[in-house]
Amino acid sequence: MHAMVAPPPRAVSSSPFVLRWTVTAPQLTLALLLHSAMLGSAFPTAASRPLVRSAASARSVARSIFPPEPQRRERWDDRRPPHPRQPRGPPHPQHPGRGLGRDQRRMPHNGNGGPPQQVQGTNEPFTVQDRLRPGGPAPVFNGVNPDYPGLRVLSSDPPVFAVDDFLSPAECDFLIHAASDALQTAPVVGRGGGEVSQARTSSTCFLAREDLPEYVAKVSALTGKPPGHCELPQVGRYLQSQHYQQHYDAFDLGTDDGRRVASKGGQRTVTVLVYLNDVENGGETAFPELKLAVKPKRGKAVVFFPATVDGYLDQRVLHAATPAVDVKYVSQVWIRQGAHDGVPSKRLGPEFRAAAPAVWEVPQQPMMGNRR
Repeated sequence: MHAMVAPPPRAVSSSPFVLRWTVTAPQLTLALLLHSAMLGSAFPTAASRPLVRSAASARSVARSIFPPEPQRRERWDDRRPPHPRQPRGPPHPQHPGRGLGRDQRRMPHNGNGGPPQQVQGTNEPFTVQDRLRPGGPAPVFNGVNPDYPGLRVLSSDPPVFAVDDFLSPAECDFLIHAASDALQTAPVVGRGGGEVSQARTSSTCFLAREDLPEYVAKVSALTGKPPGHCELPQVGRYLQSQHYQQHYDAFDLGTDDGRRVASKGGQRTVTVLVYLNDVENGGETAFPELKLAVKPKRGKAVVFFPATVDGYLDQRVLHAATPAVDVKYVSQVWIRQGAHDGVPSKRLGPEFRAAAPAVWEVPQQPMMGNRR
């Protein structure tokens, strides 16, 4: 009798289904092991495999153990121009900006209150309003120190704050005296390298941070931003009928000029505006979208946020300096996303430093994080 020889085993697929998903092999193995263990089996044997009936059920088990990683927040300098596309058609006659293709997009502002512009080769959003989606994340703005003396809220959404007596009368007078002999017609930053415009008719002077360390330290204590992120402190003067029309402090990153200015230090994310004298008539700072007008008062600071921490302009903080009746002096410090250097209009010599207030009151307060 011939010995019976067992037939060779037939090739059998090691998996009863085809996996078409993005979970890695080690993650899938661990998910199947845990799934089988919960069903009373230490390993995914043939008896336990049918309980995982499909790739979809296995995927649900794996994803319950390995939730997707949160997407990293896109920053203004991470964006790259998309591939050019053909326009879908001409603009709508009654709704400018609608009906445009991806390679011809009407921007809602030019960063300085001028007419809208069409930007070729981009479909990226550059404003908070462009990015808002139902159920999406709220915009994140820079924070302020909630314990700063005299801090009060003028608007909660968008956030606008005021601090009475941020500067003492002596500090205000010192800034006016320091800048008075170097005031020049104010340019509009972001237009052709900072050209003069009839939209802004005041005079300004930029002072060096090194000459005003106490002033910059006060701004840093209020906003929680490093002194090196502050632009040069500016002192401005408005004579009778002088004004600054409606504008945004943030740069329009959809234009060449805006990107050029923001390439050194990033976007402006904080504005600290300080009134250096009392003004009885005219000269209010008006926020038309907020129905808010701030009357100048010596030493008062107004803090608002022209853009989010990741650089998206907030159209709600459109503002203007209304025409002056009495002479008005102000000082602004804009804060960037990163370190920023500039060229001052003048440097203060020893005679100015000798005339500086003997003591600048700089509150020593803990820094505040970002505000959502």
